[in-house]
Amino acid sequence: MDQSLKQTEKNTRGRLIVVDDDEAMLTNLQKVLSFYGFQVMPFSSAGDALKKAVSDKESFDAILTDFNMPGMNGTEFIERLRQTDPEAVAVFLTGYPSAENAVSALRAGAFDFLEKPFSNEHLAVTLDKAVELRQLHRKLEDYKSHLEEMLQERTKELRNTLRKLEKAYMTTMEVIVALLEVREPSTARHSKRVSDRTVFLARKMGVSNEKEIEAIAHGALLHDIGKVGIPDNILKKPGKLSPEEMEIMRNHAEIGYDVVSTIPDMGAAAEIVYCHHERYDGKGYPKGLAGENIPLAARIFSVIDTYDAIRFDRCYHKGTSMEEALAEIEKSSGIQFDPIVVSCFKANINEIDKI
Repeated sequence: MDQSLKQTEKNTRGRLIVVDDDEAMLTNLQKVLSFYGFQVMPFSSAGDALKKAVSDKESFDAILTDFNMPGMNGTEFIERLRQTDPEAVAVFLTGYPSAENAVSALRAGAFDFLEKPFSNEHLAVTLDKAVELRQLHRKLEDYKSHLEEMLQERTKELRNTLRKLEKAYMTTMEVIVALLEVREPSTARHSKRVSDRTVFLARKMGVSNEKEIEAIAHGALLHDIGKVGIPDNILKKPGKLSPEEMEIMRNHAEIGYDVVSTIPDMGAAAEIVYCHHERYDGKGYPKGLAGENIPLAARIFSVIDTYDAIRFDRCYHKGTSMEEALAEIEKSSGIQFDPIVVSCFKANINEIDKI
């Protein structure tokens, strides 16, 4: 649309094509509508009005037309116009109201149907609504024409924002993990080690989607992040925890899930954090999930995490050999662990133990 038309739109209530074969009525409508702030293009012939409307559909916002006119009547005018301009908005006037005429006008695509005589204010309000509808149609057309470009740009912006958010989230999470390892020195390097090993085993188990692999790596790294909410006297206790203390300790899975689930595109990560203490036999926590109801990423991680805990020194036990740790894992196959995961783990134990 050129600048002159944009300027006209700003300075008027709307641009109207007004059609009436009665010259006196046409003159009166032009005066009234101009008084109300509309820009009026008057036509005494529907044929002339049609030529103008078809040749330049951007020159008007709405049409006000008489119903009964010689030659081409109002319904024929609008029907023919809407063949080339389906979104044209028309208000009909008639001095001979009838249900038949009203239905005919509506079928032609009338926005409204006014009976003479009508109040000037009612006419102005009706045309305001007609103009508004036309402008909405134009905005929709503009939006559609630029939709693909807008979507590409917005998608690019969104991806960049998400990448920044993910990076910021992960930086924060990694700092928390580092602080947690300071609180619990026996777990130093444990989180990074189990993360690398879980990714390795996940690939061997057929997980190939890189976004999922990335989420699994993050989930394994952050698996115990919920322990930030556990008191030191329980977290660092060298002996066996009391039932009450154990109940508090078990909360770390849900605490961690609440933290990690806020990170975009980290579904698999959150599953590991939430479900890494579930057991294949359904006797784990926090939900008591069993078998394949436990997410695959969590089933894989559970084997890796337990192996690492057995293999390395902890405050509550001395680390063992690779063979002894593997034997412990195999004992719990089908009980604590998914047998298929254990089988894949065993087949790759030499490589896993070197990571």
